[in-house]
Amino acid sequence: MKKLKLFFILILFSQLSVAQNRIVYGVVRDSTGLPVPGANVLVEGTKTSSQTDWDGYFSIKANSNQFLVFTSLGHYSKRVNTSLNDIEVILQIDHSHDDDCIIPPLPIKKVKPCFASTTISAKDLKNANNPKYNFKNDCNSNPLIFVSDYTLKKADYEFQIKYKISYSPIQDRNIEYATTYNKLTFKYLKKKYKKTWQSEIRRDVIGLNEFLKKN
Repeated sequence: MKKLKLFFILILFSQLSVAQNRIVYGVVRDSTGLPVPGANVLVEGTKTSSQTDWDGYFSIKANSNQFLVFTSLGHYSKRVNTSLNDIEVILQIDHSHDDDCIIPPLPIKKVKPCFASTTISAKDLKNANNPKYNFKNDCNSNPLIFVSDYTLKKADYEFQIKYKISYSPIQDRNIEYATTYNKLTFKYLKKKYKKTWQSEIRRDVIGLNEFLKKN
């Protein structure tokens, strides 16, 4: 009987341990659908905190019974339960202090392109819809990977954080644009991470199968 009780106690503690060590992933957007970078994410009642990246994504350790509190300058705060592993948070924009808010200009920092072998012609520089030009600019933050289905799962959030890549819906871009852009991103990933990314990337990424066949 004592052994049976001990067995159930061990199971209980193991479940509690798993719950405490779980990682919650998510994204924070404003009411217009734009990402909210630099938003504070706090586990309520603790000192555990995190921040969203440039594309609004975050990850944080939290118990399934805890709450996350999201705050960002110019937005109303929001309290969200962590019962789900993947969370999408919408922060409503606070216009009540628009006249009082003065944002100083940010310093301009030169960043070396992450894919230096890509050549950009004068024609590319004048064409904002050119995928090569946009890819070079995006490399200063996070390169994109265009997908036809923008339903993100836990593995997708982990991939974005690990490889500093952002999945993006194709929206008004055509297939030709997305294929060309993604090819540049694939080359960047191959150059920086060898082949480790190939088994972790989503299989429905536009142009992925064709690239893997040739590489």
